[in-house]
Amino acid sequence: MDRRQKPAAGKGTRYGPLARRPPWAGLILFAVAWIGFLRAIGLLSPAGGTASVPYAVFKEQLRRGNVAEITIAGRGIQGIFHRPVATGRPGERTAGEPVTRFGTTLPPCGDGELVTLLTARKVMVRAEPPEDG
Repeated sequence: MDRRQKPAAGKGTRYGPLARRPPWAGLILFAVAWIGFLRAIGLLSPAGGTASVPYAVFKEQLRRGNVAEITIAGRGIQGIFHRPVATGRPGERTAGEPVTRFGTTLPPCGDGELVTLLTARKVMVRAEPPEDG
């Protein structure tokens, strides 16, 4: 009889490709898959997600036809630019990371020109009730 017999099944020794894998490898595989899933659904974007832009920058991009869609909730506006826009203020040495998703706030006095510009530029507009907070 050969002395190098395999132990009986269930005796604590594993054979095959799983025998060489460290116990934390499954956790790393899960984390990589989760990050890939979040990137796929857009929660993690390379441009850093939604950036806050001044209302004047939003209006300028709207005039240039660079606003694809917006969602208005109360005085808050969330939207998407057609082409990425630098988030820095005009004239700054560092312009900031270019973003396509943005957020801004309507001025307290409103903006009578906004609806006309949105209609003229054929921007998709969604309106939602303001968030209670």
